[in-house]
Amino acid sequence: MDGRPYAFSETPMLFEVVRSWLSSRLGVSPLEIKLVGSARTGFSLAPPPHFGRPFTSASDLDIAVMSAELFLECKLTFEQWQADYLSGVVAPRNAKERVYWDENKVVLSNSLGRGFLDPNKIPTFDRYPIAKTIAQSMWLLKNKLDISDSAPSIRKATVRVYNNWQSFHKQVKTNFYRTDVIAANSG
Repeated sequence: MDGRPYAFSETPMLFEVVRSWLSSRLGVSPLEIKLVGSARTGFSLAPPPHFGRPFTSASDLDIAVMSAELFLECKLTFEQWQADYLSGVVAPRNAKERVYWDENKVVLSNSLGRGFLDPNKIPTFDRYPIAKTIAQSMWLLKNKLDISDSAPSIRKATVRVYNNWQSFHKQVKTNFYRTDVIAANSG
């Protein structure tokens, strides 16, 4: 166990159940799944003005998965989607979606180089099964928590997949440093 996450402070075993359920959905070890963000600490570590904002029912349940296999599967899916999009095999439904897709191509390319991916930025067409599985899992997780009396209320559940623990720690350090610099410059 990793200690008691704030969001599950009243029901710590519920998080272990969530982690076990999610691990079976994603094909990873429960030990590769970590709760991060305000659900872990009780307050936001985001840059100001959000720094210190308490975890509430308007907060997200942010999950990190450290798995080279899942990362590779997501990476290959992103590359397939990008190739399909550039060749016209798949197309956005409207101009707003086109803006998101164009942004997501850049964001995902940049995050790949840093050893992580946000699978929710890949469309969930049937031709991209891992993106669809992850999106469905996050949707189901939120709904399961919504109908559980002892579960925390959340806005949504998200997952970020890391290539390894080193990539995770490097990103945490980058985020912390960015928050620290912003806070120092705003005071």
